[in-house]
Amino acid sequence: AVVSTQSTGGDKVTLIVAPIVSSLGAIFAKMSGRGLGFTGGTLDKLESIPGYRIEFSDDEFRENILKHGIAVIGQTSNLVPADKKIYALRDETGYIESLPLIASSIMSKKLATGSDAILLDIKCGDAAFMKDQKSAEELAKLMIDMGKSMNRDVRAEITSMDTPLGRAIGNKNEVLEAVKFLSGEFVSKDLEEVIYSSAKTILVQSKVFSNEEEALVAVKNSINSGKALSKFKE
Repeated sequence: AVVSTQSTGGDKVTLIVAPIVSSLGAIFAKMSGRGLGFTGGTLDKLESIPGYRIEFSDDEFRENILKHGIAVIGQTSNLVPADKKIYALRDETGYIESLPLIASSIMSKKLATGSDAILLDIKCGDAAFMKDQKSAEELAKLMIDMGKSMNRDVRAEITSMDTPLGRAIGNKNEVLEAVKFLSGEFVSKDLEEVIYSSAKTILVQSKVFSNEEEALVAVKNSINSGKALSKFKE
């Protein structure tokens, strides 16, 4: 199964979770977006790495997945071209927080990249688009229902965005913090909780592990052994 994640808050989770689950045998393919509002998107963070390229042809995207078991790219002209325009327009016209537009933007990218299993990280709190639990649950339900209609395994976690996740802020700083985490260094409890929860869920969704307990042990071993960091560098 091809797995993918999506956060509504533009944090560093993908930078850490993707290499962890890929190092354990899950196939991770993600089409990411840029920052909306004041948050930097996954693509913005990746572009702070010298020489990192986010634009791939469809063939290169598939090649990367087959060769490395992981690929994180930007929108292409062939895949969800309308979303690229609407995404930028939302930022300029004050429609960032529109539930139908958030849901359609996220799910169009997930479905277009062929994801069989999708884990959504719905941010909730002072700095999030969803200010309260109720609206976060509404957005989660909307996207889970969209996934079900296309026979996809879609699950959602609702996490706090009252304060920044981890300790670093800023695209390059967050990449460095991701490397620190993958190196086995303790960063912060909140980041650790989100990473462990997301990684073990994805590994069960991808059927690499049959239960979350085994998956969590493997996640910690991947970090401690250096496998996850090697996959990130790869």
